[in-house]
Amino acid sequence: MDHNEYLMTDQTDPNAQENVDAFLAELATLTTKYRLSILGCGCCGSPALQPLDREDGVGLRYELLTYNRDAQRYTTDRGAA
Repeated sequence: MDHNEYLMTDQTDPNAQENVDAFLAELATLTTKYRLSILGCGCCGSPALQPLDREDGVGLRYELLTYNRDAQRYTTDRGAA
């Protein structure tokens, strides 16, 4: 199942589209490698991680995904990733 999410880009950055394209290519590789996708509904502190093989959501515990700029890493509501 495809998930549609909003994409915000910096319109003042002349490399914005190139950066987005490169990011999405690497994200696709990571998604395939780890079988996890990033999703968000906007109602509960999105984004979250979801296993690709379990898109029905039954029996899953969604984990809030947050980027910590100081630590330069992602964390979940369960702890550091």
